[in-house]
Amino acid sequence: YAHDIIIVNDTLFYTRSTRLIEMPIASAQDDSSYVVQGIGDQTNRGLAYDNNRNIYFSDRSGWSDGPGLIWKFNIDTKEITRLSLSGDTLRSPSGIEFDQANNRLISVSLDSNALIQEIDLDSMKVTTLVTTGLDSLYGITRDGAGNYYISGWGNGQNGSGIIIRYDSTIKNETIISTGH
Repeated sequence: YAHDIIIVNDTLFYTRSTRLIEMPIASAQDDSSYVVQGIGDQTNRGLAYDNNRNIYFSDRSGWSDGPGLIWKFNIDTKEITRLSLSGDTLRSPSGIEFDQANNRLISVSLDSNALIQEIDLDSMKVTTLVTTGLDSLYGITRDGAGNYYISGWGNGQNGSGIIIRYDSTIKNETIISTGH
């Protein structure tokens, strides 16, 4: 099944198992399927696009025994590369969002005390920005004002869902909704 989807121009991309799938929207038929060598089955989740014809996707394959991974797919060359990260350990990445102004990815994690982390795309350094205390975070998106919206669950709420808004600095948090 499809894990996450993103649209670039007239093409939809989605992840499924160990593949990145490319599908022209007009045909609604899978056009190309790219096998990602070294990615864990059923572990790829989030997708982000950087406006330079690159799609990034997260891989939690090491979530129980090592660091998570970020992969980059170039739409023009069809080349898939694993980012060589340094700094903090990237923990169980799920949703990711590209921040063009700071040339970074923001990643949310699927583990206890779920983290919000940044991946600086110039230095490839991972930095932990927030330890949320929630059981898991799943999705992340951004509004036109630069605020981040993050979905998650847990925090002793018997698995209840939560949506949190962070400002553009990812320092100030507002709970938007709970109980889903």
